[in-house]
Amino acid sequence: MPFYSLKNISARISLKSFFARTSREDLIFGGTVLLLLLFLTVFIWGGYVFFTVRRPIERQPALSIKIPPLTPEDFDEMAKLLDIRDQKFKDILAE
Repeated sequence: MPFYSLKNISARISLKSFFARTSREDLIFGGTVLLLLLFLTVFIWGGYVFFTVRRPIERQPALSIKIPPLTPEDFDEMAKLLDIRDQKFKDILAE
């Protein structure tokens, strides 16, 4: 019977044979190392996410729109428009 038969391979990778061959101390040590690696992975991933979120967002520069200065004629026109609006409002209320 060849050494690498399917029967021998399945017996070597079964959990029952794994736990039968390892001592209790080896299982505890392996479990501790596995837990430490999982904790370290979660800790590093959490730190990465934390610092990625806290990184300042690059702000877009504000669009500079030049507003022309107001002249006395503009104020006169605004006063006329306000008077017209006020008169129309009074006409509507009078109806």
